[in-house]
Amino acid sequence: MRRIKLTAFIMRAQKMFKKILLMAIVLYFPYGAYAQEQKEEPEALYLEEIVVTATRGEREVWKIPLNVTIITKEDIANSNARTVLDLLYSQEGLKVSDWFGKGTKAEVGLRGFGEAGASNCLVMIDGRRINEIDMSNVDWNQIPLDQVERIEIVRGASGVLYGDNATGGVINIITKSGVGKPRFEAYSSYSSYFGKEGGIAISGGKEQYTYSLRASHSSTDGYRKNSEYSARDFGTKFEFNPKEVVKLSLSGSYHGDRFGLPGWLDGAELESGVKKPTDSDYLDDDAENEDWFTQLSMSLLGKSGYLETGLSFRNRESDSYWLSYGVNSSIDKRESQTWGLREKGVWDWKGKNRLTIGMDLYFTEFLVKTFKADMTPQTKTTINRNTWEAYLVDEFSPFKSIILNLGGRWTRAKYRFDFKDLTGTLESKREEPKKDLEAYHAGISWLLRERNSFFVKVARSFRLPKTDEYFQSGYPAYAIPAKLNEDLQPQKANHIETGVKSNLWSNLSTRLSYFWMDVKDEIYYDKPTWTNKNYPKTRHQGIELGMRFQPVIRLTFEGNYTFTEALFKGGDYNGKEIPAVPMHQASISYNLNLGRGLRLNLNGNYVGERRFVSDLNNKLDRMKDYILWRAKISYQWKEMKIFGGVDNIFNEKYSEYGVTDSTATTKAYYPSPERNFTVGASLSF
Repeated sequence: MRRIKLTAFIMRAQKMFKKILLMAIVLYFPYGAYAQEQKEEPEALYLEEIVVTATRGEREVWKIPLNVTIITKEDIANSNARTVLDLLYSQEGLKVSDWFGKGTKAEVGLRGFGEAGASNCLVMIDGRRINEIDMSNVDWNQIPLDQVERIEIVRGASGVLYGDNATGGVINIITKSGVGKPRFEAYSSYSSYFGKEGGIAISGGKEQYTYSLRASHSSTDGYRKNSEYSARDFGTKFEFNPKEVVKLSLSGSYHGDRFGLPGWLDGAELESGVKKPTDSDYLDDDAENEDWFTQLSMSLLGKSGYLETGLSFRNRESDSYWLSYGVNSSIDKRESQTWGLREKGVWDWKGKNRLTIGMDLYFTEFLVKTFKADMTPQTKTTINRNTWEAYLVDEFSPFKSIILNLGGRWTRAKYRFDFKDLTGTLESKREEPKKDLEAYHAGISWLLRERNSFFVKVARSFRLPKTDEYFQSGYPAYAIPAKLNEDLQPQKANHIETGVKSNLWSNLSTRLSYFWMDVKDEIYYDKPTWTNKNYPKTRHQGIELGMRFQPVIRLTFEGNYTFTEALFKGGDYNGKEIPAVPMHQASISYNLNLGRGLRLNLNGNYVGERRFVSDLNNKLDRMKDYILWRAKISYQWKEMKIFGGVDNIFNEKYSEYGVTDSTATTKAYYPSPERNFTVGASLSF
């Protein structure tokens, strides 16, 4: 069976690279003569690439005992991405499943957690966590791409520095700051399915302050029926440096959207032609969100370190209208407020020893109200989850070429669930459980030569149960009482990872890592019993390989490959594959600067076969693999830029997300968009 899967992958890879070779020849041909004339030498890659997420402080990437990638502002400008989510498809190890092709219902995971990937991948904006305490996924549209300065991706256990959700890794989205003279920017684009997007920005700064204000709007009818989407966004960021020893930052953003929920389509009906991928059986379902936050941070700088404090507040309202179910139609309204306080102190003794001590406090109140379709109140559930956390990390060099990294974290989480049935059918329910957890890590980086290193890391991480995994609200219409899932325990994982980061030549950068993870009490949804449970033991292991090559200064190749094996160990599903985890993933990008303002980008992503979500017994055939190609051409003249792009060039028919029923007999697909186009322009002065 493994040989058959490997053979199928090799055949798909051969087809993929034949297309790459053909396109590369076609794209390179007009550039060849120009490159011969220029005789320019490629520049060194990643000279002093600095990351802040992996250590919660500035550190060179090649000195960190983890697989880390930085998507820079230059990478963003040269890519064919329209959203933050678009940028993540081509990164090694990341599995993206966008239900409706709009980013509002998308799962992003690392290290083979399948359906629970989003719960094991921490997502932050400027260091502020945005994962919800319930099972709702991150809204990847809440930060428009025009507000993003860079994205840092840290693969592997990060539980010591960040606690909950960081078992698979961390994605930190860092927003733009103003710089230099006052600058005005405006852009507009049009895309398939009557898509429109536009925005404006004002930014600037001097030595003692910077400012940035951005606003945008987007809308589309969507690929499928009832998949329309519209959003409005506003973001601002002010930074003050009144004295050399003090730094203040104030930022905030607002995101509002409304979108259709087209739901799933039956696989048998799609295959027979009864239904088309653009159809929907749920024409009356939709949702709307409002999400805003503000964050204030202050740093006090000293000769041998600094102290940093961050205070944040977030308010999110989410309403879902499930009106396609006849007498069972319902409305769900949710509102949450989260206060966060982060304190951190860093002391550095002449670069030989860096000590970081910090604490994270988060206090969330979550209100859920349900109604009948006619707005008759049904239930009200008030949820509180408060976490108190402290951590310590010591990084020191006993020898010039050796860096040791030791750390630990303690976490206390307290829940409170208060359920009330407003119809008078069910009893009220109140529960107040609490959990104490620890994480640790020990890592070593061996600096072989400049920008070349070898690392090994062992770690322990954890994941807290989501509130709707832990507590089931009652359903008066079915006489189902509210109850606490008392058997559900926090998930714990032991990690070992090792890797090499190499810059043997100035124009070639490579990275290779191997990870092994044994997870105890992995939290999963057991659809046959309609219950969230712990699986006694699962094993995740794999290889991540990435490279960047610049043969000449105007031509850059990037590529990566990920192998992931995620299996149940022991128990009812012993030896079965964890659903929704592709064994093979690969990506390649080709960026060509033709000179005189003309630039071309080509990107191909391969996602291998994987099991349908909830196919725990592996009864069904796997979802088919697919290759997606994207291209973008842009022309810049002074401060004006025009561009055009095409997604899914070869019009692949595919679904990023698929699920089955409790008996594993029905294949439910969420079809992804076919070939589509974008054109646009931007102007700044």
